[in-house]
Amino acid sequence: MAVGAAEHGASVVCLDIDETAAQRVAARIGRSASSGQLDIRNGRGVSSALERVVADSGRLDVVVCTPSINIRKPILELTSDEVDCILDLNLKGAFNVVRAAGRLMSEAGQPDASSCLCPYVRRSSNRASLSDAMTKPAPSNWCERLPPSSDPRVFA
Repeated sequence: MAVGAAEHGASVVCLDIDETAAQRVAARIGRSASSGQLDIRNGRGVSSALERVVADSGRLDVVVCTPSINIRKPILELTSDEVDCILDLNLKGAFNVVRAAGRLMSEAGQPDASSCLCPYVRRSSNRASLSDAMTKPAPSNWCERLPPSSDPRVFA
């Protein structure tokens, strides 16, 4: 997704808890990309990172958020700690990104603060995919409730 955005003229910022992975994607894109480390479970860290993107690039138009922890076990075998881990990243982490990006876009007076993409949302017939069923639909619903969209130039 990041490579495709850059091919269409976007400046791209690749952020990941695994900074090396983010650097690899940014290197593949070239000069129109930068990278950094970000743990989206930390709401203040997310806000700071996206504020830096705006400071460096002048604006934030689109955010693509694709967190994923999937513990493939039947529900009766999941521990409470495993559920906390799934919810902290897949749900709370995505919430932190959508909230921070939505605030920045709205504060900038952008006509569309709804350009938060959570492309992993899908229906799964796999009964072992409880983490998908618990967390994937919510972030897309949040994005739909932000004000309407415009001209994407900066992806984070």
